[in-house]
Amino acid sequence: MEFSNKDFDTFFAKIYPVLEEVEIVRKKWLNEMQILFKWFVAFLVSVPIFYLLIPIEFTILQLVITALTFYGLINGKRQKAFKELTPIFKNKVITELLLYFYEDVRYLPRQRMSPVVLTNSLLLGGKVKRTTGDDYTECRIGNTHIHFSEVQAWGIYDIFFTGIFIAVRFNKTFTSKTVIMPRSNVSLYTKVKIGIHNEMNIKLEDIEFRKEFTVVGEDQVESRYKLTPSLMHRMLEYKKKVNKKVAFSLIDNWLYVAIPNNVNLFEVNLLKPITSKEFMKTHFDYFELLTGLVNDLDLNTKIWK
Repeated sequence: MEFSNKDFDTFFAKIYPVLEEVEIVRKKWLNEMQILFKWFVAFLVSVPIFYLLIPIEFTILQLVITALTFYGLINGKRQKAFKELTPIFKNKVITELLLYFYEDVRYLPRQRMSPVVLTNSLLLGGKVKRTTGDDYTECRIGNTHIHFSEVQAWGIYDIFFTGIFIAVRFNKTFTSKTVIMPRSNVSLYTKVKIGIHNEMNIKLEDIEFRKEFTVVGEDQVESRYKLTPSLMHRMLEYKKKVNKKVAFSLIDNWLYVAIPNNVNLFEVNLLKPITSKEFMKTHFDYFELLTGLVNDLDLNTKIWK
């Protein structure tokens, strides 16, 4: 399945009736919040009258209590709005977007990658104790099976990764581990925590690739065999495309990809129309970019015989 065959205007025309249904729900909640906000503004306008009629101490106390009350009411409406809107948007819109792009889609909006998968990738600098996040997706692109989600990886006390984590399954099983880290992220501390047996720096001839990445592995020959000139070129191009400090690893029969990102994806904005082309184009482009990894790295081609 080629991403070039996927056209945004075609998808937008198909999904627009669904967007209109979700937009009705958004407008309902926005209207309720606006009514509360207008009442709050009316209260603020009346403050000078309170000042003239009652003691200043009472006026200040009344102002604080009322302001906090309105804030609580507005925030409560906002939380209820997202509680209703988010499942509708994800189940009706994001699911349709995934089905438009991919095959064999399994989308679990409230799930995320497991700590075991993240730890096994060796990309996050240690053992992951637990994860938070959402939008776990499994799908097939051509002959390639891909899994991804937004995720926060926690150690014992703190978060040491926030972003998108991708796992791509191969039919080929590698006999050694290879980790490709952004050079700017690699320190002695990081390398020690990778935890590769008989760890060694992999010597590669591609100068541009060496400027961007540090490669650590267990086997010099197999790592160089896996990192063909074509694959290194495609990794460089993918890094430029996502414009993040992306990291890769090739372990067992998996390619793992970690993309740091602090933006919460696939969420609605109460202040912006859901029927907006610009709003939907953002989601469309991100899916195309994110899982375009399969085409960008040519993962449907049997690189390793």
